[in-house]
Amino acid sequence: MPVPAPQTGVVEESMRAGRVYLEDTREVLSKRVVRLSESVDALFGNTRADDARNTSTLRVSQTLYVRDGDLGAEDLSTSLNLYLPNFQKWEKSLRDKYFSRNNTDEGGEDESGQEPAQRYWDLNTEAGLVVTIPVNYFAKLRLRRNFLMGIFENSFYQEFRWSKKDEWEETSSLTTDYAFDRELLFRFINEANWAMTNERFGTHHGPSLIQTFTADSALSYDFRFNTKMEGYSLYGDSLVLSSTYTQRTSIDWIYLKTTPEIAWARKDDFAPVMTLYLKVDLIFGNEGKD
Repeated sequence: MPVPAPQTGVVEESMRAGRVYLEDTREVLSKRVVRLSESVDALFGNTRADDARNTSTLRVSQTLYVRDGDLGAEDLSTSLNLYLPNFQKWEKSLRDKYFSRNNTDEGGEDESGQEPAQRYWDLNTEAGLVVTIPVNYFAKLRLRRNFLMGIFENSFYQEFRWSKKDEWEETSSLTTDYAFDRELLFRFINEANWAMTNERFGTHHGPSLIQTFTADSALSYDFRFNTKMEGYSLYGDSLVLSSTYTQRTSIDWIYLKTTPEIAWARKDDFAPVMTLYLKVDLIFGNEGKD
C-alpha cells in the first residue's frame, strides 16, 4: 500500500500562520507596555515623562513627613525641564543624514509612516532651585533612550548635573518594564549615583509593582536595596519597603502623593524606622491630561 506524500504546503502554511500569530502577539504586548509605562511615568511625575513632553515643564514640589512621631518638611524645590526645538531639528537632520529611515530597529519610521516606540537618543536639559538658606540652584544635562526587547521596554539615561551645594554629580539608570495587562505594570530599576566632587558613590536596585486605577490615580508597591561605597568597599546601606498612592486632583496641574515607608538603614543600626510622606506637585506647561 503506497505511503501518502507529506503535505509540505500545508505544514509550511501552518508554520507561517504560527509565526504571524506570534509576531502579532508580541507587537500587541509591546504596544501595551509602552502605553502603560508612559501613563505611569506621567502620573508619578518621573523625569522620563517630562522629557517626553514636547513643551517645557515647570515643577514645584513640597514634601511633608512624619518620622517616628516627629513632623518635618523638605525644602521647597522648583525644576524647569527645557524643551529645545532648535536642537531637536538639528538632531532630526543628523538622523535623516546618517541613518536609514527604513531601519525601524534604529527608531526610523515603519511602512505605515509612524514612528515606533523605539527611539533615538534624546537630549534634555533641566534647571531649578531649592528654596533654602542659602538658596541651592542646579542644572542638569540628560541623555536618554527607550528601546524594546521583545515584550519588555527599557529606558536608559545618563545624567550630569551641577549644583551650588554638591557641585558635580552623575547618574546612570536602567529601568525595565513589563505589562501584565492594561492596568498592572512590573518595573525593575537599577541606578548608580556618583558624586564626583564629594567622592561618594551609591546604587539603588529593586522592583516595583504599579496598579493604575484610572487615568488620574495609581498605587505602587516598591522594594529597594541601596548600597554605598567607602574607599574601595561597596556595602549594603539600607533596605526600603514603601507604597505610593498618586492622585491627580480635579485641577489638572496639582498632584498629591502619599507614601508610607519602612526602612532598615545602617545609620540606624538596621532598626526599622517608619516614615509617612505627603508630597504636593504643581506642574505647569503640561497642557491637558496625559
